[in-house]
Amino acid sequence: MLKTEYFLINFFFKLSPAIITFFSIIIIVGFFICLFSYQAKAMQKVKYIPYPQTKFAVITDTHLFEITNNKQSALYQQYGIEERKILSLSTEILEKAVEEIINMNDVDFVLLTGDLTDSGDIKSHRTVAKILQKFTENGIDIYIIPGNHDGFKTINYDTKNISREIVTPEEFMNIYSNFGYNKAIYKDENSLSYVVEPIKGLWVLMIDSCIYNNKESYHVCNGRIRKTTQKWIKDILIKANNNNKAVLGSVHHNILEHYKGHQKYFSKYIIDDWEKVSSNFAHQNMRIVFTGHHHAQDIVKKDFDNTSYLYDIETSSLIGYPNAFRLIEINNNNEMIIHSKYITEVPSFSDDFTYYTKTLVRERVKNMALAKLNKFHLNSYSQEKITNKAADAIIAHYKGNEKAPSSLNIEGLNAWSKFIYSFYKNLLSSLYNNLEPDDLEIKINLKTGEWSPLE
Repeated sequence: MLKTEYFLINFFFKLSPAIITFFSIIIIVGFFICLFSYQAKAMQKVKYIPYPQTKFAVITDTHLFEITNNKQSALYQQYGIEERKILSLSTEILEKAVEEIINMNDVDFVLLTGDLTDSGDIKSHRTVAKILQKFTENGIDIYIIPGNHDGFKTINYDTKNISREIVTPEEFMNIYSNFGYNKAIYKDENSLSYVVEPIKGLWVLMIDSCIYNNKESYHVCNGRIRKTTQKWIKDILIKANNNNKAVLGSVHHNILEHYKGHQKYFSKYIIDDWEKVSSNFAHQNMRIVFTGHHHAQDIVKKDFDNTSYLYDIETSSLIGYPNAFRLIEINNNNEMIIHSKYITEVPSFSDDFTYYTKTLVRERVKNMALAKLNKFHLNSYSQEKITNKAADAIIAHYKGNEKAPSSLNIEGLNAWSKFIYSFYKNLLSSLYNNLEPDDLEIKINLKTGEWSPLE
């Protein structure tokens, strides 16, 4: 006889029937308490809260650089000629986007998911705030969060010729007080995260994923959500659930992998511990999150179980190809309709604006790829062919709804070049392998999580 069986038999044999009955009741009651507790948690997990009707826009990565009287600064001079040219247009590009959104007439609010500026300096931030003020003057609320380019080193960033003062978190909140912080119903004490309710019944959780005060750089590319902020978010989502508030999220860095190898090859563009964070969001009823940072017009969905899903809706940089922003509508059928809109011209630029930004991004990617290939001592033919393949793949990913070429093979490579290229082909193949859903024009059933392309 097992010791446990011996113990149970002798234990119950020596107890009186009344005591046995008492303990039996306790066990049964405890069982049902645990069962009901589990069921309550399960109900909370799958509870569906309808979304109110609304229409809003999403813009990101405006990278504005205020260059008036600062063209001689070392920071500006370190850029190439074409980079300086696009930065000189950054103010007009943002103004054009604001104008187009205002002219739509029926937009309730706007989300701007970080990298408002390119250098994080106070002058650029004040210029952004002045342009965004046009939204509020036309009755449209705008809510912003910082990106990794928005500063937060607490000492001045010396550019030798002209000092450009990098904002502190406190200065950032002050400059953008009218664009989210003054209307926040909750604020996180340990970050620049906050919650607003732009439409009755809808909470928008603006999440700060930036890393501040790094010793090596005035901005840090990668991101993370602090443990204290994750706990704060959990508490907010419990409040939202208890108060029957639907929730949307907004964060600069990606929350999900947008292609296989995202974490492996471009870990700085996805938040630390993304698998855990995204799972928590999905299971806590925040199932739509708007992101930026990677400059791609790309949407990805992850199913966690039969009742939980998460969409990471990434929007391209406004200043870089394809120069897109999103127009989002939630209708009375609780469907989210997602449109892609594009900036195709700016007043002072007479040439083909879209072609220009596409060419600029393509050359930038080629130069970055070439810098990595240089250490392998490939011949010029191989370098040109491989960097072209890399640029084509990135451009396709940025544009969205990627379509892979018939082959990624390159003719005429010698044995050494083929060997080196073999390590890059997997990444390029992944960039072309567009994960569901479509990226540009779709409809999402917010109750089921199912999506369909717009006709």
